[in-house]
Order: sequence, then C-alpha cells, then structure tokens
Amino acid sequence: MYPIVLFTYNRLEHAKQVVDSLLANALAKESKLYICSDGARNEEDRPKVEACRAYFKTITGFKEVEVVELAENHNVKRAVKVMGDMLSDKYEAWIAIEDDALAHPLFLQFMHDALAYYKDNDKVLLINAYAHERAFRKALIKKKYPYDVIFGVAFHCFGWGIWSDKWKAIDFHMPEQDYFKGLGSTFSIFNRSWGHLMSHKVASKPSSELWDIHTTYYMLKHDKVALWPVRGYIRNIGFDGTGLHGYDFADSVFGEEVNPKERITFTDDLALSRKYDFAIYSQVAIKWVGAFVGNFFTILFRRKKKRS
Repeated sequence: MYPIVLFTYNRLEHAKQVVDSLLANALAKESKLYICSDGARNEEDRPKVEACRAYFKTITGFKEVEVVELAENHNVKRAVKVMGDMLSDKYEAWIAIEDDALAHPLFLQFMHDALAYYKDNDKVLLINAYAHERAFRKALIKKKYPYDVIFGVAFHCFGWGIWSDKWKAIDFHMPEQDYFKGLGSTFSIFNRSWGHLMSHKVASKPSSELWDIHTTYYMLKHDKVALWPVRGYIRNIGFDGTGLHGYDFADSVFGEEVNPKERITFTDDLALSRKYDFAIYSQVAIKWVGAFVGNFFTILFRRKKKRS
C-alpha cells in the first residue's frame, strides 16, 4: 500500500477536516500516513503550529502515523522537496494531499488504481485527484468525452500521486527569461497548460512558492503529461482568505462539490485529450477571471502594502 503524506502549516481546523476525510477512505487503515509539519514562519504563527502538532500526536485509524516536524520554516516548495526526496528513497510511489483539500471516500482507491495502471507509461508524470468540475462538465461531459480521465500539462497540487523514479527526474527550476523558447507559440503553450503557465513570470522568481507551475513547465518542456479525473476526488476548502495566497474564492474556483464514479474507465489515448485542450482552457479561464474580479480590491491592497 502506498504511503500518504499530508503537508501542513498552521491551520488546525482545516487539517482536522482533511484527516477526517482521509479516514473515511476504506484504504486508510492499511496506509501509513506521514505528516509534514512546516516550522513557524514567525513568532505569531508559532502557537498555531504547535497546536497542529499536538493534534497530530492524537491521530489514529491509519496503519501508522509518522509526524515530521521541520525545525525551520521551509514554505511549500522546499517542504515538498524535502518530503518527496525522503519518500522516494523508501517507496516505489506515494500519495500527497494538502491541509486544505478534502478527500472523497474513493480518493485513495482512485490513486492506487491510477498509479498501478500508468506505472509503465513513460509519458505520464503524475496523477491528479482534483478536477475542474464545472469546466470539465461543460468542456468534456457535455461534449460526450468517452473516458473518465484526461491528460493535460496542467497540475494542481491539492491531492496527487507520483512514482519515485519520476519524482527524482523533475527539475523544479525555471528560467527567468526566454521561458518558452523553442516550445511553440505563447498561445499554444497557454492552451496546452489550460492557462496554468500564464503564471510563469511569477513562478520563475527565486522567492516564488508556485512549485506546481514549475512542474507544469517541466511537463511542457519534456513532453510529459499529468492524468486528471473528469470527475474529481478533491474539494479544496483553503481559498477562504486564510491560506498562503490570501485569496477568498469561496466556491467560485476550487470549492465545487465532487461526485466521482465508483468505477472509472482509464485510457492511454493522449491524442484525443489534446483535442479538448482549448475547450478546457476557455472554461477554466472564465472561472479564474470571475474569481479575480471578486478579489480585485484584496489584490490591489496587498500590492500597495508590499510597496510601502
């Protein structure tokens, strides 16, 4: 059974909900849970981090629980790298989830099935558990897309799985200029990444924590893809103004209700997936535009505060 790693910081109530959602999975009792608890960024956050760590020591219901308490604050990108390297030295593959991503009761079963099915497919870098529910419904389901999974260059790190050899091959760096030289037109790149690489300039800065954008860039550059379920297994509850980015999207982007199939049909047809890229990109873009319009004043205030 592949291990699970939960990445956490200082949001106790969010973390409790995520643990409870994992325990609702039948495979939880057979799985080892690692908890990566990042160190406090400042003294104000320290009591919150300590409260989370006290709770982690009480968790039962898994085959085993191991808490990795990072002494210093690593932020998301470095914490993921530390844990990913450690797990990749011990296991053939592993499953990850963030502390604001509620898992559907079929989450672990889907991840194990997908990791087994695509294990020897060199093109598939990783498995996503999240789906753009509204976008996929309009771009795929209503257009009679015949399978329950689709391939894309885009990646969301809410809930995912990867094989250790493929993890070790990922380069998490991005150039600070000539990002897409030799990779095609800017439009085709944004289309293939469903708009995710529109954040390439922000992600390329040394201080950026957008390691999911780095992974998307790696897939584009090396002709790899991620697997996405057409109906998701993750509901994100973290974009409520409390997280790293501070955005309050409510349910407008990531918080859609999930209702996956119990039995799904996998496919290796990458060519068919590419035919749906623009339809998905268009629907995802509409969601993002609506979300950022709603957060306009929050974003403007943050930028002014940084300048002052």
